[in-house]
Order: sequence, then C-alpha cells, then structure tokens
Amino acid sequence: MSTPPEPGLPAEPTPEPGPAPSRPAWWLPAIIAGGALAALAVTAVLVLTLRGPETFSLTGTLSINAASTEGPLPEGFACAGAGPLADIQPNLRVIVADGRHELVGKGELISSFAGGPDVCVFALAVHNVPRDRAEYLVQLSHRGEAAFSQDEAVAGIELTING
Repeated sequence: MSTPPEPGLPAEPTPEPGPAPSRPAWWLPAIIAGGALAALAVTAVLVLTLRGPETFSLTGTLSINAASTEGPLPEGFACAGAGPLADIQPNLRVIVADGRHELVGKGELISSFAGGPDVCVFALAVHNVPRDRAEYLVQLSHRGEAAFSQDEAVAGIELTING
C-alpha cells in the first residue's frame, strides 16, 4: 500500500515497466554444437595428416647362384655372394623407391642360408614403407631395379640374381 504524497510535494514517480524477462536465445546451443563439431573435424584432419600414410614392412628373399660359405660371416648368415656376385654380402643395403623414383625406404639383407650347391638365399627387410604407392622399385647394389605392385610388395617379394 502506498502512502499519499504530502501536500506540495510531487507524487513519487511510478516505475516504468521494464523489458519482459528474456528467454534464452534458441540459436546459442546450435552455435556451441556447431563449433564443437568443427573443432572435432579439424582435430581429426590434423591427426590423420600428421600421422602420415599407413606403412608396411617390405620383406622377401634374394636367391643367388654364385655363393660361398667360406670365410667369416656375421651371425645369422650362412653364405654370401662369390665370384661375379661377390658384391652381394651380408647387410647389403636394399633401396625401395616408388614409380616416380622417389625414395620410400631403406633396408638390408638380414640373414642367409645355403639353398644348395653354390646357392645362397638371403632374407631382406625394409620397414616403414608407405602403403599408398601403386608401384615399388627394389634395388640391391648396382644390379638394377625390379618393379612390384603394391599387392606384391605387401605380400612379400622374391628376387633372383644369376652370376
């Protein structure tokens, strides 16, 4: 209850009605959700980009027919190249390039066993080779290169060099 104003004094002003209580904006949750989705998408793209392509280990064998079991050989090797194939030795570097001749991996001969008279079979391995290439070129020493499809390279390769 309000009291009447004293005579001679102005009446107390009546407060103006203020704005109606505001309701939360309907678009605010939509903006927050959209921002969160955009941040998630950017994070996923960055993770996939920084991780790089999926890789595999290119493994296989190299058979040569001019071999020797003589002389000192490192552990894991029972034979090595001889005569015209004397450059085929334990731990020989294996180079892998793609079809555009860009280097995609380096590995080596990792072991050997005698596969018969004058025959030596080496195991080779090149790790972390990108899986996203259509063709792989494998080179040992100065012996040229052999081409393999992606499926062949992933499954394992077999090389033969005759002396």
